[in-house]
Amino acid sequence: MRKSQMGGFVSRIVIGALIASAGCGSSHFGGTDLEIDVTADQSLASQIQFLSLTLSGAESNQLQVPVAVGFASSGKQTVTYGLASTSGTISINVTGRTNSNFAIASGDGTSSLALGKVHAAIVLTETAVVPPDMSGTADGGIADLSTTPPAAVAIVPSHVSASRYDATAKPLSGVIAINTDNLSVNIGGYDVDGGVLITNPHYDGGVSVNADGGFSGTPLNGITFVVDNGYAVLSVGAWTVDKEIFVTGARPLIVVASGPVEVNRPIHVEANISVPGPGGGGPGSGNGAGSQTVITGSVAAGGGGAGFSTKGGNGGSVCQTSATTTPYNCTTTVPPPGEAATGSTAGGGVAGAVNGATIASLTGGSGGGNGQDTSSYDYCGYPVNTSASGGAGGGAFQISSGSRIRIARDGVINAGGGGAGQRHRTNSSFPCFPPYPYALCGGGQPGAGSGGTIFLEAREIVVEGVVASNGGSGAGPANFRACGSSGGSAPGGRNAGIGPYATPGVIGGLGLAGGSGGAKGIAPTDGAPTGSNSGYTAGGGGGAAGRIWFRLPAGKTADVTGNVSPDPSIDTTL
Repeated sequence: MRKSQMGGFVSRIVIGALIASAGCGSSHFGGTDLEIDVTADQSLASQIQFLSLTLSGAESNQLQVPVAVGFASSGKQTVTYGLASTSGTISINVTGRTNSNFAIASGDGTSSLALGKVHAAIVLTETAVVPPDMSGTADGGIADLSTTPPAAVAIVPSHVSASRYDATAKPLSGVIAINTDNLSVNIGGYDVDGGVLITNPHYDGGVSVNADGGFSGTPLNGITFVVDNGYAVLSVGAWTVDKEIFVTGARPLIVVASGPVEVNRPIHVEANISVPGPGGGGPGSGNGAGSQTVITGSVAAGGGGAGFSTKGGNGGSVCQTSATTTPYNCTTTVPPPGEAATGSTAGGGVAGAVNGATIASLTGGSGGGNGQDTSSYDYCGYPVNTSASGGAGGGAFQISSGSRIRIARDGVINAGGGGAGQRHRTNSSFPCFPPYPYALCGGGQPGAGSGGTIFLEAREIVVEGVVASNGGSGAGPANFRACGSSGGSAPGGRNAGIGPYATPGVIGGLGLAGGSGGAKGIAPTDGAPTGSNSGYTAGGGGGAAGRIWFRLPAGKTADVTGNVSPDPSIDTTL
């Protein structure tokens, strides 16, 4: 892959005819543009949410992209991938996956590489899916899934008081939203606020809220929601996640269950661009925050991606053609990350550092470095946004059970980092004279946020579904085509995906990309530098993967048949 030029890949969403990336034209730079035409029967296409690509041969890589709008009805999509090689053969496997990242369709193909565009056609066919671990035999050191959960035994939950384990607590289900600021739980439109069931919907504008945030209602016996050691702690009996749950608030969330926990639907504790998950750091904040962009002249380096389980990706450096500073020739050599701006060169924002490595830590991810503008106004005199926000950090989420935690096949816990924010200009008159396109976009592109922490502890842990805390991707470089038109935008990054694959940076100016996010066994990448191209901003760095902990009794191992990304740290002292 042409990492020095692209830093990632572009998914060209195609229904019928090929569409080039937003305003950027061809991404071809003297290598091969491989256009992979994927088709699937409509009955399969309607179930597929992601396409996983594995490339081998002349070059190797693993990637994952969301399906296009309309793929469910048309069953057609084209993914364009840039390679440095112009000879040899590339083998391609494309796997269609559900929202829970399960493979339901697959297809293979090959293509001979050549300078310019080449094509590969792949037809997805149904993949047989066998329910895991239902044979009636032990697996992974614990009982098979066909057996019932073990009897509950009192445990001392990590990070909070032992009293948060309540053997008399009542079961909980039907939750759709949890807020860790006002300690409220929304059950199908009704709230449980500090242990009180609200008989009127919380989101009904006619419900009055007391000064302390409390409501009047009927006590929901056996369910408590309190603050302990800075965490929002929900104590329940058995917990069944039978509806999709969105968790918000500044505090990390801990659920202590005296009974078994069954996660059958997604739990969202991830960041969304600049909005952190519960307990996550905002843009440019946190123990692993990436550095802000560095500006020089009329161009700017990229912001650093946030670190956590690994360091983040550095922001791309800038080096204008007119630069005379040695030893950088702005073609094959550019300033290293963190180097101060000198004339027409600047090092990219430094990546965030590794942090939170001990079991005592339950913290969210950190934010990527913010972008900053070279000027508040373009050469036409119209305002541009003065900064672009880095991606926020994923949340911190813990489940403690005295019995079993099972992430079922359709269950997902996502604590991914946020993609870097989008830069835009606001003027309504274009072009003007002189048109200086780099001044219109103004500044450096921000870095992405890192994934957060998912901490699971129980007598048994079973993962059939997905447990993911991947990093977001950095923003792509800006140029005239990406940001020059009225109300135009430079490409922001992507929120972290849930598969064991890097979240790719978006292609921006000159066919260059922001850094990709970290995932299972994959380090985040740096944002693309601008090299010798005057008037272009560099890409933001990718965010690091977060941390996942499995805590079990001595002699036990987690039974994992689903996807866990990144690899979990294991503790057997429960």
